[in-house]
Formats: sequence, C-alpha cells, structure tokens
Amino acid sequence: APLTNLRAGVGHGDIKPDNILLEEDQKGEICCRVVDFVSCVIQGQERVPEGTRPWNAPQLEIGQPRHVRSEDIISSDLYSLGLLISHVLIPKVDLVKADLFLLQPTRAVMGTLKALQKEDSLGRTLLSLADASNISSPNRNILEMIISSTLRGDPSLRVLDWSLVLASTHNDTQFG
Repeated sequence: APLTNLRAGVGHGDIKPDNILLEEDQKGEICCRVVDFVSCVIQGQERVPEGTRPWNAPQLEIGQPRHVRSEDIISSDLYSLGLLISHVLIPKVDLVKADLFLLQPTRAVMGTLKALQKEDSLGRTLLSLADASNISSPNRNILEMIISSTLRGDPSLRVLDWSLVLASTHNDTQFG
C-alpha cells in the first residue's frame, strides 16, 4: 500500500506502525491499508514536514519550520518503509539489545539511531542483526533488498524496485 502511493506521486509523510493497518480479506489474504494522510503531499507540492520521529528520514528535520519538496517526503517514505519492514522481520530481542527497537524510543535508542544515521551505517547494522538472529534465509534476502534500497543516507539513492521484492516473495513458499 505505501508503494502504491509512491508510484502515484503521493508522499504520505508519516509512515509508521500506527498508520499501517493489516486486515484479512474474504480469501484469507492479508491486506495492508495506509491511514492518516494529514501529512501527505502530492508530487510537485511543497510543505513543512510533520512526520513522527524516529520513523522519518533525518533529512526532513521534523520540527523545523521549512518547506521541503514532495520528492523529499516521498524519499522519506521509502526510508520509513525500510525501518518498518526491518521491525517486522528482525526479532524484537535483537533490536532491543542493539538499542534500535523504535517502537519504544528511549533516549538511548534515539542516540543510537542518530549516530548510525550520521555514519550512514544504519542499514549495515540492521543487516548484521538479521545475520546474527534466527531469521530465515528468504526473509533475510528480502530484508537485504529492501534495506539496501531504502535506508540510504543520500535520499537520491533511495529507489526500491518493488517488483523484485514481490517476485522474491512469490517464488519462495517459505516467506513469512
């Protein structure tokens, strides 16, 4: 669902767990719905970003009274999606040990996150956690595709080919 918005040129501006709803449809498949479009932007617009720390990319500088381009918000949505999927696939215990469990952002967690963002090593750190945890190989591969595309320090390098991720999940019956 978040990527449908991105392809349509809509930046949500506040991708976080509270704004993603999972529902089971009549066929028993899980559907994802994105809610709370208060912070959204349409391609070509500018606005003051209003997202939620720690889920937004650092370049948005949430709380600063400056306008940013829609492309910056859309890029931040990809970053947020990478963080969100990392929290789905990497066990909580491993995120907590590394002070990266963003669902309970303590001062220590925020400090760790800020330091890793500054060093542009957040993605590498999350992949190291995945390697050290009990994550399945298919999930590890999907996580690597997503992290290497979304958690880049340079916003212009955040490009996710969702068709590759979907193909990977459809070709591997062990996903999940």
